[in-house]
Amino acid sequence: MTSLFANRRRVWVIPATFLVSYVLISFPVGPQWRGYVPDWVTLVLIYWCMAAPKRVGVGAAWLVGLGLDFLTFGLVGSHALTKTVIAFLVGRVALRLRAYPVWQQAAFILILLGVETAILVGIEYLVDGQLGGMVSWPALAVGVAVWPLLFWILRRCRRWGRLP
Repeated sequence: MTSLFANRRRVWVIPATFLVSYVLISFPVGPQWRGYVPDWVTLVLIYWCMAAPKRVGVGAAWLVGLGLDFLTFGLVGSHALTKTVIAFLVGRVALRLRAYPVWQQAAFILILLGVETAILVGIEYLVDGQLGGMVSWPALAVGVAVWPLLFWILRRCRRWGRLP
């Protein structure tokens, strides 16, 4: 006999993956390695905007970015702005992006992470009048390198959660 709740969707999977990404991004690493830590929150956001665009969009991206601003004690609204821009761009090409193989998606991920980094550097320049410090360019390459593994893990989570 099957349970009455056996076929229910586990909608908490999406917020749980964002919580894990918050933990990963706040995990303490040495100062020499800090520049190589990818933006896990952005990578998870890109996946969910691509895989479930009806559930995760611009509004969710703004909330996720605002949470990241508070978590990192950064300028309130800077990550919210960048995550919103990323969600908008992914939302425009989500159906086409889903059809690409993972290695082609990684090329698009590089562009998205570059756009986000450029916006963050621009915001930092407008606020402080100097470049550097808040973001690091090598993290882009690491983010692209971990994308296939992260894509596979999040796809397994999505299928386990019976999400569309």
